[in-house]
Amino acid sequence: MSSLTNSTHVTHCECRQAGWCSRHACFKSRDQFLLCQRRPELFAQWERGEGPGQRHEPSQAARLRVLTTPCRHRSAEPIGEAPCELCGAERRLAPVYACAKFTECTLYRVGRSERHLAMGACLGCDDYEPRDGP
Repeated sequence: MSSLTNSTHVTHCECRQAGWCSRHACFKSRDQFLLCQRRPELFAQWERGEGPGQRHEPSQAARLRVLTTPCRHRSAEPIGEAPCELCGAERRLAPVYACAKFTECTLYRVGRSERHLAMGACLGCDDYEPRDGP
């Protein structure tokens, strides 16, 4: 039996099994799953968006931050929905939030129409600031 299976859970890993990790937006093998639970330095890499299996794009850490930490300028709850024009044949609705900087915003750019271009998009926004409390 490997030393990995004898170690205790020491990180803030929330997964119950190997596979898709929604917290870190990547697929983790059984070994990576165990390492995430037991190796704080690797868990920290995944938290920064720089861990094994994650796409190492400059926007990955920002993407994780925006999806997990609301902006202080954005309302806590959506005020409506807007059709995503960038999904191709799939018509998906994206939540629209009230925004102190842009009047309305979405988490990411969802279209090129006049309304969509006037809306802020948290991902890539220069005015994004994490909300301190609930």
